Amino acid sequence: MNMRVTLRKWKPEDAPDLTAAINNKKVLDNLRDGIPYPYTEKDAFEFITAMLSAENGSQYTFAITYDSKVIGSIGVFRKKNVHRLTAELGYYIAEPYWGKGIMTEAVRQLCDYIFENTDIIRGFAEPYARNAASCRVLEKAGFQFEGVLRKNALKNGQSLDMKMYAILKPPVIRLLEKEDIIPMIAMVWEVFEEFIAPDYEQDGIDEFKRFVAPEHIADKMASGEFKLWGAFDNETPVGVVALGPPLRIALLSVAKRYQKQGIARKLFNTALSDKTRTDGHDKITVNASPYAANIYRRLGFEPTNTEQTMNGLRFTPMEYKFHHKEPDKEQLSRIYPVILSEYNPAWPEWYAEEKINLERLIGEENIARINHYGSTSVPGLLAKPTIDILLEINTDTDIEKLKATLPFPEYIRMSDSDKADVPPLHLMFVKGYLSGGFAEKVYHIHVRYSDDWNELHFRDYLISHPETAAEYATLKQALFNDYEHNRDGYTAAKGNFIQAITSKAKKSNGEHYE
Repeated sequence: MNMRVTLRKWKPEDAPDLTAAINNKKVLDNLRDGIPYPYTEKDAFEFITAMLSAENGSQYTFAITYDSKVIGSIGVFRKKNVHRLTAELGYYIAEPYWGKGIMTEAVRQLCDYIFENTDIIRGFAEPYARNAASCRVLEKAGFQFEGVLRKNALKNGQSLDMKMYAILKPPVIRLLEKEDIIPMIAMVWEVFEEFIAPDYEQDGIDEFKRFVAPEHIADKMASGEFKLWGAFDNETPVGVVALGPPLRIALLSVAKRYQKQGIARKLFNTALSDKTRTDGHDKITVNASPYAANIYRRLGFEPTNTEQTMNGLRFTPMEYKFHHKEPDKEQLSRIYPVILSEYNPAWPEWYAEEKINLERLIGEENIARINHYGSTSVPGLLAKPTIDILLEINTDTDIEKLKATLPFPEYIRMSDSDKADVPPLHLMFVKGYLSGGFAEKVYHIHVRYSDDWNELHFRDYLISHPETAAEYATLKQALFNDYEHNRDGYTAAKGNFIQAITSKAKKSNGEHYE
């Protein structure tokens, strides 16, 4: 949480600050009608009085403060009848505070409060489609885009589209208790019947049914052989993970309507963080069903053998290796070779996804600038399919806290301290490096203080000079034949070309990158 941003109840003495925040046509143009303009302190006092006297439970409204100064308003307003567990968000802040991540933090704090302290299970917002900044706030706060409401508003004489964003109360993950077993196994069986059983013969189905029998699971829990965590949505079981000896995933299942929401990863990470089970081990194993094998791959597991059948159950043995020690260079070159790919139009989207993620984890108040650079940022260029990100941070950022916000094993911090040419503060994190190779999306995240970085000059020159980009592609293809299994050598061999083009770019566009 950004402690400079807080939400609190309104006070009558907040009227002058509220007036200063909302008495701005740019702010009002993005809000609903009915707010007077010019906006006076009398209007502000009446609004605050109405908020403080509102029916308990019907709405939750707060002043947004930044360094203790009121700079805006935020609230949720409960709907009625069959929609009574749904609430609509509304918010704004004063123009001088736009673009600083403050609104995103306020929305996150409000959602946390609502989901922890009320029975509301769904929050939604309907920003004007033209209001890209508000849409970004919601996306960064974890809202999902649900669709466009065409010509849904008449504002300033214009028919406007609106976008629907929503967020659901997240499931709670906790240790399973004995009384949870029967409803949890019922959920597991439903998932098995629909997604997994079609790949099995009847003897395999019978074997799985014996394995998940409530009395069998209860015995394993009571003996300490199994440790289980469940995901619960208002006490309804929606997911489960079980660890068995010596260290293996004995069960991982998520209810159909809750799939593709990151719950399996949260369950796995919860199990992974249990030091009472994982200490002393260098890997976790699993026997993955045909349906689940790709899910485990996305979690970082790799096959250790071909598909097998035992007692009618088809499975692929897989393992997830902990990164307790650095592999040697020979292993690295074998596992992570240089790969060259044709340009993928999805690369900018992958960058945008990770940019939102980094802003959420690190906090926009700590970030000076984020850039996508490297070959994947140049349209049409042959490239290693790795998204290079230059993350420039403010000089007052707490570096140790920053390291802690990029959680292992999703992010792996590399060491650059032994490189003589590394400038002050150059942290490098990699994402998408699995124990047996690359994930679909791979990132190199370089964390530095703000400065005039050559990489950005080089990128922009290639974008504006396609003939130079084509020359660079030819060079890379030629080097690939000699350096496929030598990533450091491949990078070094491109150095003279990159340096020459960067010098040319600086002469053309000026020394300092803006």
